[in-house]
Amino acid sequence: MSRRKHTNFADLTEIVNLNMEVKVQIPFDELVAIVRQLSSTQKAKLQKELTQEVEPVAKKSRLTELLLNGPVFTEDQIKTIEETRKSINQWRTKPL
Repeated sequence: MSRRKHTNFADLTEIVNLNMEVKVQIPFDELVAIVRQLSSTQKAKLQKELTQEVEPVAKKSRLTELLLNGPVFTEDQIKTIEETRKSINQWRTKPL
């Protein structure tokens, strides 16, 4: 029989917290009440965080990353495509 190794719960929560995002909607009045309960050092730390300028991080979608990192045509390939397109257009306009 095989035995499973027991995992420490604290270790498990650290692993889970690395990949978890929680969003909570708190009414403004409740948020103010929570802030008022903070200690003076916590309020100072919060004030410092709120006054720092934060540059928005542009999150790239997987499609954007794929397109930006995908293959591109060389100049020779573009020239060949243009010549082929021109030949096809001439062929289509010739009367039978």
